[in-house]
Order: sequence, then structure tokens, then C-alpha cells
Amino acid sequence: MKELEIAISLALAGLRITPEQQVAISEAKFVDLVDMGLSLEEIATLKNMTAKEMQRSIAQFTTYGDKSEMLSEGHAGITMGRDFDYKSHGEAKMTKRQLYHIAKNAMVLHDSLMDGDDLPEWCQSKISQAEMAVDDVAEYLEYKMLNSMMHES
Repeated sequence: MKELEIAISLALAGLRITPEQQVAISEAKFVDLVDMGLSLEEIATLKNMTAKEMQRSIAQFTTYGDKSEMLSEGHAGITMGRDFDYKSHGEAKMTKRQLYHIAKNAMVLHDSLMDGDDLPEWCQSKISQAEMAVDDVAEYLEYKMLNSMMHES
């Protein structure tokens, strides 16, 4: 709860917050925010600011990627990516484009839906499947990246 309070204080002060803080705020329940003493206006401001900050982070990541030495320079000026146990190379460019569209559409849906909206079962199912699929890939690649960095050290 302390981390959430820090994230809220930073956001309401107009300061940049980390992606983890953005998620913490976006996942915070309305009741919890009221219990923390926030007014309805502050909650609305906080949620809007967080949504915009998340959109900015997503756009920045899709434009610039992770700056932590993701790529190394190959022969003849060709940029070589990391190998995650897959024999073909260069799929990340298309994947990043797809992830951008997933994130953009997810934010549009997130901002369009109201908590009381009643969605068809098939919509809920598709969103659940997409979440699980993206989570699976993220966890796999996170493990591979961490494992790769540990072996480089």
C-alpha cells in the first residue's frame, strides 16, 4: 500500500512515474482510493493522468524499445538481434508492430468501457485468451533476457 501512496503522490504532483507505479495506480480499486482520502475529482484526474502516462510509455517503448543494449552491431553494418533459441532472425520488428497495435487497441477499449458495461461472453473470452498469450510470451522472453544477461556477466 505504501508503494501505491508514493505513486499517487508523484502522479498528483505532476511528476513522472515508473511503469510499475502506473500499473499499481491503474489497478487500484476506487474504494481503496477513497479510503486513502482522495476526492472524486482527484481520483478522476489520477486515472486520466495514469492512462495518458501509460500510453506515452507504450508509444515510447514501441518507438525506441528498451535502451539496455538490446542490439549489438553485426558484420557489414547489419544490426543483429539476440537469439532466443529460434533459428530464424529478424521477427522482432514485426512483433513490435503487432504489440504496438495490441497496446493501442487495448487502451482504446480500456478507455471506452465503463465498469458497469455488460460484454458478450465471447468478448470476455477473447480478451482473457489474449492476456494469457501475451503474459506467456512476456514471461518466456523475460526469462531468456535475464538468463542471457547473467551469462554475459
